Amino acid sequence: MTADFGSLLCTRTFTWVDDLATTRYAYLDISMPVNINVGQSNYWACNVRTRDTGEDDLKTAQGDDSVQAIYHALILAGIMVNELTISSAFQESELENFGFPSIAIPNEAR
Repeated sequence: MTADFGSLLCTRTFTWVDDLATTRYAYLDISMPVNINVGQSNYWACNVRTRDTGEDDLKTAQGDDSVQAIYHALILAGIMVNELTISSAFQESELENFGFPSIAIPNEAR
């Protein structure tokens, strides 16, 4: 996964205590925006990844310019962390520095 990620722009470290009372760390990374030219298309993209969550993931956010790509990457980061809390990789209440707004999803949709 790291070979495709690109240059690191920023990282957020999450800490929580698992069921065995062990302090665990997970990471969310956003890459520097890169300009993509494919044929007549020109756009910017940032990769967003989670690491050491048990459900590591890599996704890409795009935009018309580098600022919009970063903005979309931040939105995507919040969604990815929220998905981890829904899948029970960790609970928001266990995180000391969650820092992303929760997205309300009805229990029947989980």
